[in-house]
Amino acid sequence: MKTIIVLDRDGVLVETEPLFYGANRLKLAELGIALGKDDYLRDMASGVSAWERAVAVGISNDEIDIYKAGRNDPYQGFLQHNEIEIDGVESVLEQLSKNYAMAIVRTSRKADFELIHRDRTICKYMSFVLIKGDYK
Repeated sequence: MKTIIVLDRDGVLVETEPLFYGANRLKLAELGIALGKDDYLRDMASGVSAWERAVAVGISNDEIDIYKAGRNDPYQGFLQHNEIEIDGVESVLEQLSKNYAMAIVRTSRKADFELIHRDRTICKYMSFVLIKGDYK
């Protein structure tokens, strides 16, 4: 049995985090909340959602949910119109696939995952993929 390498996607296989930040920044700005990149990165590294800033200023969870859902359209637009490839990834995956099984495990929305990988061949190297909705 081959050793399995479990990969996160962002920053490893493709570079989508700046686009996700941009979509969050846009929607939070509509609520009057500025989200600087350094703050976003610090929050992310600490496991804190950028949307905690909305909670902190008293915005209801229902309203936050509406704006978070509204983030999906700009994010998908960004994904379709920006370069997210990381040079050399495919050749590394090809080499690794000779000796290892690989998998992608993500908490991203299925629609985002499918859009990101629709025109890419990264998944052909994976033994399995688990995304949000595939597990509890």
